[in-house]
Amino acid sequence: MTSREFARKWLEKQGMFDKDSDFDGWIGETVMEVWNFIADQGHSGGSAAMLFACLDGIRKDYDDENSVIWQEYWQSDAGKALVASFHGQ
Repeated sequence: MTSREFARKWLEKQGMFDKDSDFDGWIGETVMEVWNFIADQGHSGGSAAMLFACLDGIRKDYDDENSVIWQEYWQSDAGKALVASFHGQ
C-alpha cells in the first residue's frame, strides 16, 4: 500500500470525507492535496517528519502572541502603524 492509499484510508476511517463532517469533507480533501504535494516532492521518512514538525511549529507560533516573531513584528514600524490604526491615529 502506498502512503497515498494509507493516508486516504486513514482519513476515511476518521470520517474526514463525510458530508456531515466538519466543513463537509473539505478537510479530508485538503489534507490529501497537501499529502500528495509532499509525496510528489519525494519526501518520506525523516524529511517528511521534519517537514511536518516545521509546519506544526509555524502553526503553534502563529497562534502564540508571545512568539518572538510576533513580538518583533509589534515593535516594527509596520506593527506600530497597525496598532495606531486601531486607536484612530
